[in-house]
Amino acid sequence: MKLPLLKRYITKPLAEVANASNNLIEGKLSEDDVEIYRYDEVGKLTDVVNKTAAEFRSYIDDIHNVLRNIENGNLTYRSSLEYEGDFVRIKNSLNEIAEKLTDVFTKVNNASEQVNINSSQISTASQMLAEGTSTQAATIEEISSTVVDLSDRVNDNAQNTAKAKKLSDKTNDRVHDQNS
Repeated sequence: MKLPLLKRYITKPLAEVANASNNLIEGKLSEDDVEIYRYDEVGKLTDVVNKTAAEFRSYIDDIHNVLRNIENGNLTYRSSLEYEGDFVRIKNSLNEIAEKLTDVFTKVNNASEQVNINSSQISTASQMLAEGTSTQAATIEEISSTVVDLSDRVNDNAQNTAKAKKLSDKTNDRVHDQNS
């Protein structure tokens, strides 16, 4: 086999497969598949690299979809893609993250509902306390007014008693003067 033929059938296709493999390593999964249509080992290697890139793209798209749904508040979205081999751990982790976030947000929502209920109860109790305080203040004012009125009557009675004593003393003095 001559050198140009060797280069055309082996070196160039292997270089393309090596370049596609490097793209995988560098995370460049959107690159086009290697287009070598052969049924020998180079063709098989090309198919493996292309299938690997396709699987990686599907995993990345699925991970992106799960995370995008979480970002948008849809915590019920779960990965339905069938992951293979060690990649199953990634799927399980994504679904567990979504589950735990759902649980956390459910607890936060329940706590905020409790705070709302308790706030309403505190508001009602405060309103009742304010009404009770107003009623007590009115009652105290009424009692105070009654005490002032009673004090005025006691003073009037004391003055009337003093007048009555003076009259009684005068009468007693006159009676005493007439008897003497």
